[in-house]
Amino acid sequence: MAVVNLDVQSVIAADTANRRTWEQVLTAEINAQYRKAFGNKADGEYALVSSEQLVGVALLFFAHDAVFPRIHNVQMVKHKTGLSGMAGNKGCVAMNLMLDDTSICIVAAHLASGTSNVAERNSDFHSIRTGTRFRRGRHIDEHDYAFWLGDLNYRIELPYDQARALISQRQLKSLMMYDQLSMQMASGKVFRGYQEAEIHFPPTYKFDDGTSTYDTSEKMRVPSWTDRIMYSGNNVRVLEYYRDEITFSDHKPVLAMMEFDVVSVDKAQKRQILRKLYARRHGTLADTASSSGVQSLKSVEQRLIDWDTGSDSGLGANKQVSTPQISQIASIATTLPPPSSSTHAWWDDEQQQQSISKATSRFTGACPTRNERSNSIGRAFINPFALTISAMASSAVSPATQMRPKPLVNIIDDPFADDAAGLSWEPITPM
Repeated sequence: MAVVNLDVQSVIAADTANRRTWEQVLTAEINAQYRKAFGNKADGEYALVSSEQLVGVALLFFAHDAVFPRIHNVQMVKHKTGLSGMAGNKGCVAMNLMLDDTSICIVAAHLASGTSNVAERNSDFHSIRTGTRFRRGRHIDEHDYAFWLGDLNYRIELPYDQARALISQRQLKSLMMYDQLSMQMASGKVFRGYQEAEIHFPPTYKFDDGTSTYDTSEKMRVPSWTDRIMYSGNNVRVLEYYRDEITFSDHKPVLAMMEFDVVSVDKAQKRQILRKLYARRHGTLADTASSSGVQSLKSVEQRLIDWDTGSDSGLGANKQVSTPQISQIASIATTLPPPSSSTHAWWDDEQQQQSISKATSRFTGACPTRNERSNSIGRAFINPFALTISAMASSAVSPATQMRPKPLVNIIDDPFADDAAGLSWEPITPM
């Protein structure tokens, strides 16, 4: 929906007064049509859930009050594509929401204009598709259902007279063969995974002001289906797809009625199933531990030691798990190599030991000890996973002057990680 003129002043500072007027007018009109269609069976009313505006593009979302309790996690965002993302004369307003347990995304877009600017329109589409993000970094395509609507601005690649002749003859299928959007989708350049219902109405652009006559100005713009509705998702049924015959705009708005399946999880039953699974799992663990003579769950270290000593109950039948003595742990520890650091790794010693053994066996048949190797050549080899010191520079830098490696970024601090799921949020309240 275009709500302001796309002049310089509107692009710099968009006026929201027109949007507020549309909110009031549409609320009244939707409820009037609802009561007219259902008469005495009409129960409740429709109300504005949320709205947002980017210069001339506005997205207004209405819902019946009976559905309100099922709607949650509503968010609206804006993405500019005009002047390489600096201006809002082109771009989109997008929203996502959860209806029960189904995620839905709606994108109201306005792409680059001009008959020959197909590449710019494609670029705007991909900028919106990849650049628009919602909470926790969710993209448009990461929803169960996604709907694109608005002035996508794709044109008919025919001369004006030929296009008008096909329209007058109602040869819409022949005219659609020259539709830029259809050709771009067929070549896989835009809207992969999306569909559009079959078009049975004449082009929606451009009309003389206040009339249903196609452009007769000096520019004589070729009639085109610039206004479209695209959708993605499983089993979407399009019941109606048509244009409205208003005359106060140079466009004819496009409308669609669709239905699709919504997943609704019974939260109480889900919790009950989880409790049963939890109890069954822990009951099995307790029975297994009791039958093997274990009074409590072993730690990871205990399991590793048991496995190494061959006393794990899983290694053979009727084997009891024995608690290791301190002497056993000490004996195992003395056989382990020293811990690795940012400049030295034990596997370097092993590799060097093999090479030295081969070299010295030719002359003396003896191999130097570990201490001899560490004293003589220990600094010549470094940990290949060191962060800031290269293998070439390490031999020229003494241990006292070596720089400390910078720590890695803790990936647990990722703001989009799953541990952010419990963060509270506030739905957008319509003005």
